[in-house]
Amino acid sequence: MIKKNLPYIDLYVGDWIKDCSILSCEAEGAWLRIVMKLHSKGKQSAIKIPSKSLQNLWSVNEDKMNLILKELEFNEICDISYHTGFIEFTSRRYLKENKISEIRSKARKSGYDKKKDSTNDLQIKNKNLQNTDNDNDIDIDNDIVNDIDIEIIPTFFDFWNLYDYKIGKEKTRKVWNKTPQKERELIMVHVPLYKNSTSDKKYRKHPATYLNQKSWYDEIINNNKNETTVSQEYQNEIISKLQS
Repeated sequence: MIKKNLPYIDLYVGDWIKDCSILSCEAEGAWLRIVMKLHSKGKQSAIKIPSKSLQNLWSVNEDKMNLILKELEFNEICDISYHTGFIEFTSRRYLKENKISEIRSKARKSGYDKKKDSTNDLQIKNKNLQNTDNDNDIDIDNDIVNDIDIEIIPTFFDFWNLYDYKIGKEKTRKVWNKTPQKERELIMVHVPLYKNSTSDKKYRKHPATYLNQKSWYDEIINNNKNETTVSQEYQNEIISKLQS
């Protein structure tokens, strides 16, 4: 059941900064108003808003509204679909959270039904209930893992922002997803050194090419006078994130 008039909004500051720091202040404020609308409907995943109402919500004219929509789409802030006279926004975070809630609700109901059907033998009953609870816990965990993309540090966006040569995003993401975790750690240590040797981006490999060629194993010849190295503190920070 959808709960309306929730007393507060659980805004994930770290995720918000990571996702929205690339937006203009105007687009960031516009998306925040959409999030508030979704939250006021009980954290529903999607909402359809008439075009005129959206202009009023954002206090902009049609041209400015279309520019903001393009900015949100280009930076993949949310899913946007267009209907006759309406625009639909879908929050991927709320979609995942609602799916988790649905899985947990079904598991609780399943556990309740199994208790009603248990045998009259108290000893067998308790043993079966214990095994059922354990099985349910495993099933829930597997469902969540299978249904939701869980990002492990370093994430794709950690690499994408650190590499700072934003070409071929989706192609790069596919290669990153196939890269083993141990190599991802090496990449995050190697990229700052590689960037320093190619401060002019036009001489830097496209990010997908860098990953496909496993360039983090290549020797770096640095012609910059102000050569920098990756500090032990930076390496420790990466290791700490990976172990947290």
